[in-house]
Amino acid sequence: MRRIEDIKAGNYGYGELEDKLIAVFKSGKPDFETADELLRRGADVNAEGKDDGENILSEILGGYESNWEGDYPCPECGEAMLEVIRYFLSHGFDVRKKDGRYGAQCLFSLTLSVFDRHIIDATKLLLKAGAQNINITSNPDDEETPWGFIGMETAAQDAVYHDYHMNNIYEAVYQIYQALSDGKDYSGIDSYEESVGRRVVSILSEKPEDGEPVFDMVSPGPPHRNCFKQDLFFVLDRGILRITPYTEFWYDKALPEVETVDITDRFPGVAGAVIRSFRFDHLEIRKETNNYGPPITSIETDSGKVLTFTTNFGEVDEELRAAYYYFGLPGSMENGSS
Repeated sequence: MRRIEDIKAGNYGYGELEDKLIAVFKSGKPDFETADELLRRGADVNAEGKDDGENILSEILGGYESNWEGDYPCPECGEAMLEVIRYFLSHGFDVRKKDGRYGAQCLFSLTLSVFDRHIIDATKLLLKAGAQNINITSNPDDEETPWGFIGMETAAQDAVYHDYHMNNIYEAVYQIYQALSDGKDYSGIDSYEESVGRRVVSILSEKPEDGEPVFDMVSPGPPHRNCFKQDLFFVLDRGILRITPYTEFWYDKALPEVETVDITDRFPGVAGAVIRSFRFDHLEIRKETNNYGPPITSIETDSGKVLTFTTNFGEVDEELRAAYYYFGLPGSMENGSS
């Protein structure tokens, strides 16, 4: 493992030119002119360093946003990071090196690179380049894989930080990995933000098993109406917004291959409306010595209708957990919960 003093001094252990190449991209806005000069002088983008868990590009991607000066969040960082990835790929960076470990190391680093939807775009860039071994660890001695790490961060953003924007960004990446693992097309999976500005055409539900109703009341506990335990699909004028029983949201260009039920009539005033924005909130529930915090997501439309989704997590036994929705912002419960 590299010493902290070496990292602070810019001694990454790849070689003089390679360490300078890392420093060029870890010091703010990308300086491609200087990078070109270092490559002309012989810097090797695929050089191996002293740390088996990193490569030159993964070194740069990790904590990418923190290398910039200025306000947080950094609106420029994500696009710049994509430019850096494209630069390395176009100059011969090999994601398949070391049995795919180079690609896995980069995917691993993306999780804590920039904290916005550019993580999704960067993931697709690396996968398209061949970094598709998502179940290999960064280091032979480690246990965490890119897929495992993104799943862990998804849960942390929900349960620990209550940052539901990032929770849903990570969920989209997780779904990309799931689609890749299943041999399905992942190119259309994107951030929930992609549904903003799109018109709702209809609303579908995955068909429940054994003839059960889509919506039900769950008891014992608070008698919430409109509870559901299967995915919902807001069919848009282009693509779909997918909503899970855990109130996770992501966009996809196409419906999954599942049997569905049309539930548009359960959402009066929503079909035909344009999604304007998402708002996130949080409900703290204390049960014995544990803190529970169901996420609250409100979808605002141009028709004036607001749909709020949350869960009964912390109120009922695990087997009775479900999501539910109501009209109005949190606290109003205009229609849908007792």
